[in-house]
Amino acid sequence: MSRRLLIPVAAALMALPACRTAEVLVGCDDFGADADAQKVEAFLDTADRFDRDAARLAGDVEAGCRALAADLGVTVPPPAADELPVEAACNAVSAEIEAIIDEALPVGGSLTVDFVPPVCTVDVDAYGQCVAECDANVDVNADLMCEEGRLSGRCTGTCSGTCRVEGMVDCDATCSGTCSGSCSGTCAGQCDGTCSATDEMGRCVGTCEGTCMGSCDASCTGSCQGECIAEIDGSCEGTCTGGCDVEYEAPRCEGDVEVEADVECEAACEARVEAQAECTEPSVTVYFEGMVDPAAADRFAALLAALDTHLPRLLSLQEQLTAVAQSGGRLVTTFDSAASAAGRVGARATACFTDAALVAADAATTVDVTLSVTVEVTASASASAG
Repeated sequence: MSRRLLIPVAAALMALPACRTAEVLVGCDDFGADADAQKVEAFLDTADRFDRDAARLAGDVEAGCRALAADLGVTVPPPAADELPVEAACNAVSAEIEAIIDEALPVGGSLTVDFVPPVCTVDVDAYGQCVAECDANVDVNADLMCEEGRLSGRCTGTCSGTCRVEGMVDCDATCSGTCSGSCSGTCAGQCDGTCSATDEMGRCVGTCEGTCMGSCDASCTGSCQGECIAEIDGSCEGTCTGGCDVEYEAPRCEGDVEVEADVECEAACEARVEAQAECTEPSVTVYFEGMVDPAAADRFAALLAALDTHLPRLLSLQEQLTAVAQSGGRLVTTFDSAASAAGRVGARATACFTDAALVAADAATTVDVTLSVTVEVTASASASAG
């Protein structure tokens, strides 16, 4: 099912930029081998990793916004004293996108982004390893349960479900990316033939009787640059999701992973693996309504091209950040409930645990702020003029 970005009213997150880093945790290790020490060390490791992943995700979003800014000719200002660099970059881009839409489209005209939601998967084995390191009562080879039909991976046997093949591939199924061939649905891009509907810029936004060079919202027969996604019951040369008659290689889960373990350890490990999730980049179709002002036509064309190029990556990051923000919030809360284990280990463990909780809280703030400005950018790309 496709998802359409409408004109959202995003609530600003009143959070300060993170200032504490995992460097304060240097020397916080080797508290022994009992169950409490094991849990404490796992939480400290999670805080360290979560902090680094939060900074990486913020950097990825900042890079995406700076790439958009470069294509739109926007100079990104230095961040203010209370801003993260990602805020400065993405806020500048959001403002420019809104200005272009207001200038190019008449009052009531609108830009709409249609896309297939990204798919994010987590490493099942990494989750199991983390839980086993945290909970002394869990075996590293414990059975893990992924939501039914949501387990994926390399299937060397018969795949019963969905097969995704990435890259430039021959395709006779759904193409999440750019289709070069026959499209049985709406072709958004160039049509080498007859197109049933075009926008004011001359791009095809309807059915193409000929060869489609762009996104296709139905079946693509030809070449696909991105992901070719087919429902099969047979051999899959890519990633199989749903069922495999032999054990999956490098299994990943598109939903929740369940294991019988300490709930505090589950929360900590969920935050760790969500921050390392792999998310697909969706195919994106940009539509607009209203006559384009000739004086702003060049800027508007540059905006459409920039969104086609950079918006899929930002939408993918937004999907991941949404999950990480939720698991990060639970991680921060879980530190309070797990503090008793550090108290039983000793004063040094308690001091380290307190610092780790602050590191996790600051990292969660970074994630929340990054998610907020990412939403602002993607929302500004689907707005009305006037």
